[in-house]
Amino acid sequence: MQSQKTVQRAKEAIAKKARSRLVADEKSKDVVVEGVKEGIRFTITGRVLFESGQSQVKPSAHRILLTIAEILNDMPKLRIRIEGHTDDSPIVNSIYRNNWRLSQARAASVLFFSPGSRIDRSRADEFHGLFRVPASIPQ
Repeated sequence: MQSQKTVQRAKEAIAKKARSRLVADEKSKDVVVEGVKEGIRFTITGRVLFESGQSQVKPSAHRILLTIAEILNDMPKLRIRIEGHTDDSPIVNSIYRNNWRLSQARAASVLFFSPGSRIDRSRADEFHGLFRVPASIPQ
């Protein structure tokens, strides 16, 4: 039990340090870093990374992803899981058949975004797309 508490405190300390490297405003909800059971979780809101309905990483988000890559490279044994999500708008372009496909493309965009980041992609245990159908969209 004591070792679990020690591990959790270490995760929280790493998360706090990582967050301070990522955002200037500690109250920002756009980037959340937290110690969780599985390790360290980085949550970045979609509006920071992507335009609505798109999977290409916005140029303004490159710094965030490069900083996360640096943090992950400091922990080479840490496994990586990337989850792509969508906004709650229905798809209105012909690129993606549905929001699930968009969420998959977003996960892949983050995985393969690596100008200068040099993340070993074999560390990515999984990457996948997730989405929730908002109540306002008829089934």
